[in-house]
Amino acid sequence: MKVTLSWLKTLLKISPSAKEIADRLTMIGLEVEEIETWGAPFSGVVVGEIETVEKIPNASKLLLCKVNVGESVKSIVCGAPNVKSGLRVAVALPGAVLSELGEIRAVTIRGVLSEGMICSEKELGLGNDHSGILELDSTYRVGEPLIPKNADSVLTINVPSNRADCLSVWGIARELSVIYGVPVHYPEIPHFSPETSETISPPVQILAMEDCPRYSTQVIQNVRIGPSPQWLKERLESVGLHSINNVVDVTNYVMWETGQPLHAFDYDLLEGGGIVVQKVNGPFQFVTLDGETRQLEPGDLLICDQKKPVALAGIMGGANSEVSERTKAILLESAYFHPVTIRKTAKRLGISSEASQRFERGVDPNGTVRALERAVALILECAGGEVKSPVVDVYPAPIQEAKIPVRLERLSQVVGIEVPKHETIRILTGLGMKVEENKNQLSVSVPTFRPDLKREIDLIEEVIRHYGYDRIEPKHISTHPLAVPRNLEQECIELVRDLFTGFGFREALCSSLVPKQYTHVFTPEIQPVEIKNPLSPETAWLRTDLLPGLLEVTQWNHRRLNYDIRFFEVGRVFFKHGGENELPEERVYVAGVLSTSEKIKKLWKNAMPAVDFYALKGMVLGFLERMHCVPVDLSAFQRKGFASENTVAIQKNGQQIGWFGEIEEEILQSFEIQEKVFAFEINIHSLMEWAFQVPRYVPIPRFPPVRRDLCVVVDEEVPAGALLDTIRKNSGNYLYTVEVFDMYKGPQLPEGKKSLTFSLTFLSSERTLTENEIEPIFEKILKTLENAFSASLRR
Repeated sequence: MKVTLSWLKTLLKISPSAKEIADRLTMIGLEVEEIETWGAPFSGVVVGEIETVEKIPNASKLLLCKVNVGESVKSIVCGAPNVKSGLRVAVALPGAVLSELGEIRAVTIRGVLSEGMICSEKELGLGNDHSGILELDSTYRVGEPLIPKNADSVLTINVPSNRADCLSVWGIARELSVIYGVPVHYPEIPHFSPETSETISPPVQILAMEDCPRYSTQVIQNVRIGPSPQWLKERLESVGLHSINNVVDVTNYVMWETGQPLHAFDYDLLEGGGIVVQKVNGPFQFVTLDGETRQLEPGDLLICDQKKPVALAGIMGGANSEVSERTKAILLESAYFHPVTIRKTAKRLGISSEASQRFERGVDPNGTVRALERAVALILECAGGEVKSPVVDVYPAPIQEAKIPVRLERLSQVVGIEVPKHETIRILTGLGMKVEENKNQLSVSVPTFRPDLKREIDLIEEVIRHYGYDRIEPKHISTHPLAVPRNLEQECIELVRDLFTGFGFREALCSSLVPKQYTHVFTPEIQPVEIKNPLSPETAWLRTDLLPGLLEVTQWNHRRLNYDIRFFEVGRVFFKHGGENELPEERVYVAGVLSTSEKIKKLWKNAMPAVDFYALKGMVLGFLERMHCVPVDLSAFQRKGFASENTVAIQKNGQQIGWFGEIEEEILQSFEIQEKVFAFEINIHSLMEWAFQVPRYVPIPRFPPVRRDLCVVVDEEVPAGALLDTIRKNSGNYLYTVEVFDMYKGPQLPEGKKSLTFSLTFLSSERTLTENEIEPIFEKILKTLENAFSASLRR
């Protein structure tokens, strides 16, 4: 939105400079992006003050002047006779453009760099005096742009999208009136009625009332189409609008002044002499004023006469009703269109006219007649003519002003300072609102030209916007730090991620929405949860297991010849819980997959460590140890999708917390995976009980340990874990560690038997143990194993 300083000063009695006004507007949320000088014969000239004057060697008339131009001091060579220190002058800096001399550049004169030019009256194009440099009085401020008295300043304002009221000179003037505490002097708008009995009353029919709640019009005959007066041309050109003819220029002028778009139709080209506002029923082509053929669609709003469309409502007029030199009578349109309707059509057609920009944001529905009468008065002044119709105003359902209560206590709470009551009332009244006092509450009637004000907080913002954000002093709300409760689940998840990343795994993130077949790959016993409105069948169910997603990741990598697979995921799985309206049960698991290829192992350059059941077991037990969750019990486990001979359940204190093993070949084939894959899955919630235990310091043993090996023969189906538990329970207080270090099956043993060799370490913190102390314990262990498992000592 462009507005000139001179235009604003016709409405306000204020004297600040353009820069000060720009700063004040920016502080209230109307950012001034640029200040231009319109009508000046030069640009880039600033006010400077000569600080020192020195002679240049070997130059009798040239002087070197040090000139303060505000931000810096420039060295400028000058030969004018009236140069002296302390003089304020016009300085053309490098890049400045003078009408007489063109662009000014830094040049070297007699070996001295001259960073600009001190100008005379003639060089500036302000007169014919060239006898000396132009001397300025003390009212000119050093460093400010020099603007001649006949020039004007143009402010380019970035108006927020919800402030249609500020897309007008009156709207900007209203804001400035509150800033400077002066009233806005709006022009007097006379009301014109037909002076003869031969009147015209153009019928107006609105068939789309929701899209056009109000339509106002008036007819003027015997107009003389021609050039606009000079004042009108200059005012439009100063804000970037081109002059077309006197009638069209008046409609543009009133739109810029009031914010209400208008349109003038050639009345003689309207068949039937009336207006019909209606929507497009089917695909339709329409030629607009710019000569472009527009493809309209159902829902677009048209202005029609009795037989044909004549304008695209709120966006652009039609070429078939354009005002031209042959026009003798005009019908003026001033209407209110629904913002959404105009926005949809304008965006789809790629049209952004000055009218559509205002209608899209929401103009004042109660300002159509005022703008119409203002335009009629100016047309009669600029183009002559006679008013041949009264104002025809179709407004069946008037839009009322909204009433919003404002609590003064709430105002103080929100802004953090006490805003005086009289100042609050002054600001709101100055912005065009009606305010009624009621003890500690105000009842505010919001004018219809402010559709952005809908709630109490909006009015509070208006008050502090003008009262001044800079008046709000920072305060410490509280000196006490906020206590944030620990989220143990999240901390545990982060710890799990760190540990598996340290083990060389890469984290995968798979979707929680899966196809139905993925819900029973490993968990057929669980009832899955179906999504009611899925985007596709591939995302119609909530996952019950993390492993199908990780197998998809494995397949994707194998297809790209990446066989070094170490992926893990921490995520939620979902189980149906209760009835249809009950939320599903959620559990957090960590799952992982390991795989490699024999092809990669054989390449010396890319040699990889073996990946098998025992490698997976070592990683899982290492992870559980770091989570302070050892010792655990491992036992053979039957789980769908896993090879029965290589699948183990993990138990802690009798509770199953996870499992690991080798995935069945049949499952791998369904995922088109040719290599062996080993996997694990552990319940995160089960780990939280031990994950945050603080390790206790145990001093290094002072006395040497005693190590004994025990090799027993047992049936093949007896798990080593069961023997380990029995050994621990029957070893007294001296057993320090016990582990299996060998297993043998072969011809030297009876069929169906295996041998397990255990390494036992005994230790005392008080003394060195003797054989006499160890032997009874050892005999007790052997006896218990014989009774419990029919174990025999291998000799």
